[in-house]
Amino acid sequence: MGRTDEALLLLEEAVREASASRLMFGQSMVLSNFGRVCQFARRQDEALTHARDAIDVARACGERGNEAWAWCLLANLVLDGSATASKIEDAHNYYRTALTLAQELGMRPLQARCLNGLSRLQKMVGNEALAEQHAADATSLCREMGIKTMAW
Repeated sequence: MGRTDEALLLLEEAVREASASRLMFGQSMVLSNFGRVCQFARRQDEALTHARDAIDVARACGERGNEAWAWCLLANLVLDGSATASKIEDAHNYYRTALTLAQELGMRPLQARCLNGLSRLQKMVGNEALAEQHAADATSLCREMGIKTMAW
């Protein structure tokens, strides 16, 4: 909506307040959101730090759903910019981790998002058949959920 700077200020404040109060519940989702907004603001290093912190906090608090979303965010962030072989491998592992958690928890929208990410990765490495399969699986999940299109 064009209000990235405003969002960054509010999220910085939310993280500061949560840290000061030592309140951990939900902090992993705040950190993931912070990472996503930093991604929009082209603050890649900060976005990566927040995504990794979100994973750590989610694990410490047993917030497996939030952890899954944070792994997906980390995969997306790793692919921003240059797509080297090591980044593609890291992103693949992060998407797989997110997908496994999403499947265990029945988080079908996240499953579809991860499958779409895996599809993009397979296209990057020239594996069109697997890319098409992942895309078809993502589309099928969306149809099952009654979602016409998903903003990837």
